[in-house]
Amino acid sequence: MNARIADPRLPTLSKSMAWSMRTCMSEFTTWVAAQTGGLRLTPVHRRAALLAALYAIVVLSAWSVLLDTVVFADALPVGHREFHTAPLWPRTFLFSIKAFSEELLWRLLVLTALVMIGVRLFGRAPAAWFVLAIALAQLACIWPAIPSGPAYVMLRYWPPGCVWGWLYWRHGWISAALGHGAVHLVLDPLLFWVI
Repeated sequence: MNARIADPRLPTLSKSMAWSMRTCMSEFTTWVAAQTGGLRLTPVHRRAALLAALYAIVVLSAWSVLLDTVVFADALPVGHREFHTAPLWPRTFLFSIKAFSEELLWRLLVLTALVMIGVRLFGRAPAAWFVLAIALAQLACIWPAIPSGPAYVMLRYWPPGCVWGWLYWRHGWISAALGHGAVHLVLDPLLFWVI
């Protein structure tokens, strides 16, 4: 016979706590969506969000490799080749963490604030406002790096950041954050092998 005495309240407590947490997250997500004209933390359609994130990872990895190996092959910033041919561990892990922190600051905070301004101005932010907010948030993110090579920085970092902003707008912040973090698991090894 089992020496442990089971407390019949434990399964009920854990189920009740899980239900409460899901309810709170759902309410918070609904509130954020209402305040920001539709921005969400979690995706409404998980399969579509997963496919969009995977598509973004493949396309943006190919875009970056094309820029680094063909378009700007002779004009890469100083130290770029050395950096991307350094050992993958822990660089890839650290870049994934950095990507996640960029999503926290530039998408979740800055982009959300810009969209909320649009909601306050227009009552309901039009799609053009979302596009403008996405573009401005990413421009603010890359602004400090522009003097190091304006054409390279604008082509290498601005479009991908806008894609992550679009992913947040259409499929939820979690999709953008996970996609941006995961792209380095594909991109960094590719650059390691082709540069």
